[in-house]
Amino acid sequence: VPAADFQPPLFTPELP
Repeated sequence: VPAADFQPPLFTPELP
């Protein structure tokens, strides 16, 4: 798995 494809969930704005 390429590191560029790996995106850690730093912030996930949950919009209603």
